[in-house]
Amino acid sequence: MRYYAAGVPGFFYEGVFPNASINFAYSSTAIHWLSRVPTAVADSSSPAWNKGRIQYSNATNELLESSLMDLVRKGAVSEEKVDSFNIPIYPMSPKEPSTLVERNASFSIEMVADLPVSPVDDISSIPKLLATHMRDGMDELFKQHFGEELFDELFDLYQKKNVKSISPPLSQGSLVTSLWCLDS
Repeated sequence: MRYYAAGVPGFFYEGVFPNASINFAYSSTAIHWLSRVPTAVADSSSPAWNKGRIQYSNATNELLESSLMDLVRKGAVSEEKVDSFNIPIYPMSPKEPSTLVERNASFSIEMVADLPVSPVDDISSIPKLLATHMRDGMDELFKQHFGEELFDELFDLYQKKNVKSISPPLSQGSLVTSLWCLDS
């Protein structure tokens, strides 16, 4: 059996593949397209409240949170506005999808492979690449919550913070994307 992987641009509100052309599709980041943040996350008395955080996971968005807090200190946005903002995304651990597939029993895992990201020759291009990726992926989410007037300034700050935090391993292909091949 042959397996094919593809990165396909498009919106989840429209079809991105022709009818009957794919057996299984998975995206660990598609959840950020929820129509709204869950109520418990937006409630300051809830255990799910993320005061000072913009995502449930504490991994990838510390620089973005820091950039937002810089705008708070500058008086460009209120701390309450930042506290009420949440990126409704949950990055799964590598074990979680396999547990779900096994529990479902409709599919079997044929292969899991990590696909390394191509090395970047010029490490100085990485901060702009990261900022552009975040900006493009979260465009509407940020604009709806904070407005267009802060958007450019926020991502300029984010890019500058990335310049200070980039380390050489990023340029050596250490980032990976996981490919899962399932059979029904």
